[in-house]
Amino acid sequence: MRLHLVGAVAAVLLCALIAAPFAANIGIVSTASPPPSMASAFLKVSDPMGHGSGVHIGNGYVLTAAHVVQANKTMTVTDTEHRTMAGEVLWANTEYDIALLRLPGASYVESAPLSCAKNYVGQLVKAYGNPQDLEFVFTFGQVNGAARKWAVWREVVPVDAAVIPGQSGGAVVDTQGSVIGITVGVMIWQYGLTGQGFFVPGSAICQLMGRA
Repeated sequence: MRLHLVGAVAAVLLCALIAAPFAANIGIVSTASPPPSMASAFLKVSDPMGHGSGVHIGNGYVLTAAHVVQANKTMTVTDTEHRTMAGEVLWANTEYDIALLRLPGASYVESAPLSCAKNYVGQLVKAYGNPQDLEFVFTFGQVNGAARKWAVWREVVPVDAAVIPGQSGGAVVDTQGSVIGITVGVMIWQYGLTGQGFFVPGSAICQLMGRA
């Protein structure tokens, strides 16, 4: 009886030793969850009264329009994975209509580089944003005029890409994926909106940020 018992115990131990190396491979002992998905650099910026758009340019810094943040000290920032984070308003320049936020939770948000280069007529662009209730889209167009002082803005560039309320603060991006401006407005005509939009050029934003 003892011989049979020892043999049975030995067999059980042998099976355990054989199975152990394979346990990690088949996920039996691992309980780690997968890392969060990376989100696009293009964001939604909102408060209880409404929303605009924004773009992460790296190191947790988010550009948007000053009229989007208004007098708020914090804004709710939503990424393309529908995660919400609190963004701290660092400053807002109403003369240029540009604001800078700091986003502590930007580890899993991609960034788009800010270009300080001058724009030119005919430059092809994408305008990212959140028009009305349509989130995370873009429109195509081109720069259709030189930078100028116009309406309430000290310096804006006209663009023929479709711009609709909700896109304010969104990135205007060139064909290399660099942020060349921030959308701030659209022309209003007697019978409604037109296809004429305006963005603050990256060269002006770089000056505001001390990069130029």
